[in-house]
Amino acid sequence: MPEEKFQKIIQMAQENKEEQVETALTNLIKQYPDFVPALLWLGDILLDKEKIAQSLKLLRKAVKIEPFNGWAKLLFASALMRSDRFYLAREYLIQASYFLPEEVEIYRSLGWVKVMLGNTKKGIETLKKALSLSPNNILIYADLASAENAIANFSAAKKWVQKILSKDSKHPLAKMLMRSIKINQRNFQHLSPSEKKKAKKIVDKSEANILMRINLLIKSIRRFNSRDDLEEIAFELKKMGISGEINILDNFQDKDKKIAREYLKFHQKISPPKNNWPKNHFRSWVKILFDKKSSLTNKKKALVFFAQQGDQKSLEIIKKYLQQSEKKLSHWSKLALEECWSRLRSKKKGEPIVRIRWSSPFNS
Repeated sequence: MPEEKFQKIIQMAQENKEEQVETALTNLIKQYPDFVPALLWLGDILLDKEKIAQSLKLLRKAVKIEPFNGWAKLLFASALMRSDRFYLAREYLIQASYFLPEEVEIYRSLGWVKVMLGNTKKGIETLKKALSLSPNNILIYADLASAENAIANFSAAKKWVQKILSKDSKHPLAKMLMRSIKINQRNFQHLSPSEKKKAKKIVDKSEANILMRINLLIKSIRRFNSRDDLEEIAFELKKMGISGEINILDNFQDKDKKIAREYLKFHQKISPPKNNWPKNHFRSWVKILFDKKSSLTNKKKALVFFAQQGDQKSLEIIKKYLQQSEKKLSHWSKLALEECWSRLRSKKKGEPIVRIRWSSPFNS
């Protein structure tokens, strides 16, 4: 029975046999894949080791098996926070609070989620609620200091750092936070009154934070690329007002993957200058694309160039070339056509490019 084996693993942990604990939990889950206590424990261990993708997989499964388990929701929310999925984390933390109404970590995490979602004042209120449940919690002091620092309330931020120092005069968090507060305060003081007002406005609207989170989420696609991960990332991006196109290569054939990766690399070679391309550049690429004597490499560059334009004229050029393209460039032409079409559609809708697709464009 899994319970008996689980008790033995608890004994290992009490004897500080950490590596054996992780191995034993992994083996127990292989034998009993739906045993939630093991899923939660191993998920928590992996989260501490920054193996976030693996942790998410286990904790997500635990939540699905036991949807009324408050600890499962809390741990899953913690993993979501570590992967910048704050909207989803907020949902699971709120659910967890119904089952664990006195759990400090729920309110501490929920407070920080609100801060990261741009509602810093509400986040501070929730962090203070967490503090009322755990008045000497240094981590909550640190979160409050960071939150006040983020909205340029430097004196309040310093007071929270002093609270940390009153509990532990050598705590590393205090030194790091105080340095950050002083730097921000010094930079803020150098601004003119109008610049300060503008900076405050940006903070209040959390514009910089939103852009940062969008970039983090899009970059995270390389590390988190299971169907569940991608659906969660898409949910986050949608909550931030983004929709459009994301192309996922993982379900393509090996040959298709290779072509798609090469195509993406060519994007770096054909990046437009700051002042956009000169007018005659467009005609030059058309000539290269339809000249039978042009090298395949140059034709690949031309296709990427037209794909990047995202306009009707470029779309028609790629379509025309696709009808007579060399066999070696038929896949490239389809990729370019799809990218150009996606960019054109997103321009018309006034939206960035974000969509999750699970089939190869080469099959269409």
